[in-house]
Amino acid sequence: EHGRKIIGLELQPGPVYGYARTEEKFRRWVRDCALPYFHPCGSCRMGASAEDSVVDATLRVHGIANLRVADASVAPRIPSAPIQAMVAMVGYQAARIIAKGTP
Repeated sequence: EHGRKIIGLELQPGPVYGYARTEEKFRRWVRDCALPYFHPCGSCRMGASAEDSVVDATLRVHGIANLRVADASVAPRIPSAPIQAMVAMVGYQAARIIAKGTP
């Protein structure tokens, strides 16, 4: 309603969702349109020991030979920004580590 007063029309939720005038229409709009801002990451946290992490600084999985993880899951904490740059950096570092032959 506020947007309609300022610019003459309401962009969202708009007529498709009945301008969310009912609880049902509002919930439908939220279900259809709301997305999480943060991308899932950190499920294979990087750290110094197997007690508090899954991979070490060279992306090797603790306790499993010849296995590395090189994706968003190694983030030790969820960043407060999109993760694309972090994932590119992890991939770049993984390539360097593997090319050097680090065990």
